[in-house]
Amino acid sequence: MRRPWQIWGTFFGCLALVAVAVGWLSLRAWEADRAEFTARELAALEENVRLALWRMDSIVAPFIAQESVRPPAAFQVARRPMPNAEAVPQQAPGPLRGQPLPVQLAGVVSPFEQSLAGQFIQLYFQLNCDGRVTSPQVWYSDLMNEPGGTGSSSSDHEQGVLLDALRTWIDLAELESQLPPLDAQGISAPAGTAISPERGGRSLSNADEPNVKLQMEQATQQSRSVNEFQARRSAMAIKGNPAANNRAFEPTSAGGEYEFSPFRPIVTRGELLLARRARIGDEEFIQGCWLDWKSLEQELQQTVADLLPGSRLELQAAGSADPSRTMASLPVVLIVPVPEPRTGQDNSPVRFSLVLAWGAMSLAAFAVAALLGGVVTLSERRASFVSAVTHELRTPLTTFRMYSEMLADGMVTEPAQQTHYLRTLRVEADRLTHLVENVLAYARLERGGLGNRMAATPAVELVVTATARAGERAAQGGMEFTVAAPDKEHNVIVWADPSAVEQIVFNLVDNACKYAAQGEVRRIEISTSTTADGFQLRVRDHGPGISAARRRRLFEAFSKSADEAAVTAPGVGLGLALSRRLARDMGGDLELDGTLSAGAGFVLKLRSVGRDR
Repeated sequence: MRRPWQIWGTFFGCLALVAVAVGWLSLRAWEADRAEFTARELAALEENVRLALWRMDSIVAPFIAQESVRPPAAFQVARRPMPNAEAVPQQAPGPLRGQPLPVQLAGVVSPFEQSLAGQFIQLYFQLNCDGRVTSPQVWYSDLMNEPGGTGSSSSDHEQGVLLDALRTWIDLAELESQLPPLDAQGISAPAGTAISPERGGRSLSNADEPNVKLQMEQATQQSRSVNEFQARRSAMAIKGNPAANNRAFEPTSAGGEYEFSPFRPIVTRGELLLARRARIGDEEFIQGCWLDWKSLEQELQQTVADLLPGSRLELQAAGSADPSRTMASLPVVLIVPVPEPRTGQDNSPVRFSLVLAWGAMSLAAFAVAALLGGVVTLSERRASFVSAVTHELRTPLTTFRMYSEMLADGMVTEPAQQTHYLRTLRVEADRLTHLVENVLAYARLERGGLGNRMAATPAVELVVTATARAGERAAQGGMEFTVAAPDKEHNVIVWADPSAVEQIVFNLVDNACKYAAQGEVRRIEISTSTTADGFQLRVRDHGPGISAARRRRLFEAFSKSADEAAVTAPGVGLGLALSRRLARDMGGDLELDGTLSAGAGFVLKLRSVGRDR
């Protein structure tokens, strides 16, 4: 057999290799799970971003599409004579005056879309080729080119103030540089065509219908599919509304053919505009509307607050931002706060599997260690048992051989000496018999217990049977032997195996004879007592007692090595372990009596099944 440290060294080396391998795999699985979790988090964030952009575009894109088909004449300021013919003629506001959203699509456009122009369009404007800025919502004086005239309301004054502010920073050259040429995408109509706000500012013939649809698609080509659906739904609803088709503005004095392009959002000097090129007759304009970005920003942020809390919107020039974060209908970038880094999901199946794997490996390692420890311990105990039995057998066999040879050769002639030799041989024979009985009994217990030898026996008979052979052993050891059997009237019926009880008592008395022989009081006492549900038998001697170190291994089988057997009393350390096993197999127990201050004592506890009448 290898030495124990070699066995344990091999075990822990293998365990370390397995732990390193499983740890490496666990680390890679942990990192893969964390990467997958991060990817899912980012995918969820991107999905929320996409949905947020879709929500905002679904609100803004139909509005831009409706504004894109507004006829150029709606932005014109028409002349009309004043009551006083000598007075300076005034310019009257165009058709947009008092109509923030001329296209009234009842039942088709959402309430928010209907109120969008009124809340978030500050001013409609038009830039002439000479740089003059006008608005169809404000009265003008031709001479002063400023808001004014009679009949102006507080609303007119506010629009005039906005127009003055617009004139201070709007740049015709900048707008022209960002708007494509009109010939590339313009929509034209012949002179004298009636203008219908619900149909994009003019009545459309069947031949013109594809052009308007193309215009709508160009305005919303980068928006979500729902936006296009809403725009098409609005167009279809108008087609089915004859009353709406009958409402038309009268042609303005500008007359002639007209041509216009879709509105394009433009960011300039921190302001958001919708602008386009338009041509009426031979004159070309830039028309548009000035949006209230702060109010629009607040409304859009509220729309996506449930998807992306803490996000914000920023105006940026076209082409300068990340397309994945930019609205399709406006040059607006969605700024999403960076999420806090997380190590992963606590209830991830991968992590749960890793915990189970480590738990299973730990349990397996513990089981293997326990099994290996048991095997090593059993191997050591077996070696100790073989060594102790060899030593225990050598002494009586040597005595047998020597005494038998002396008797056989006639070397002992005196009858008294012969009797002494024969008595010694009998004692050694009993010693060997007792050793063999203990080993066989222990082996029998290991194979299957006591079998069917249990019986109900009166306590008096049990004590008499159990102490008969024990008394002879005490006499051989030169010990005084006393038995306090229970009285007849206090006798109980004990459920036990009489032969097993006899062997237990004999082992206890045999140990007392061997270890208490040098005591001052050479006496072994056996006493009995009864409890509510049991019967107790005590064996006590007056020897040196049992040390604390010895008590820890007192009931272990084969706990005595050959070295210990050589310096202590004869035996292999099996008697007490066998006695406890026999007692527990009968449903009782064998314990060390810890109440004694001197000597050693043991208590055999057995079950009782009644009282003897």
